[in-house]
Amino acid sequence: MTPTFFLLPSITGTDGDMEGIPVALMEAMAVGIPVVSTVHSGIPELVETGKSGWLVPENDAQALATPAR
Repeated sequence: MTPTFFLLPSITGTDGDMEGIPVALMEAMAVGIPVVSTVHSGIPELVETGKSGWLVPENDAQALATPAR
């Protein structure tokens, strides 16, 4: 069964640590699965909202749920 979308929220750590572009996000996109992720670090370089997926602000659970509706 192919998933409808791939959800990968990412946030800046309390110490300021940030992930670059998550490999799992790239893998989901490589097989054509739309992604939902956060405007964080290098992710906006990869995801184009409305085309390859959706980007939402960090720490916004409501916004993360919106594309699934």
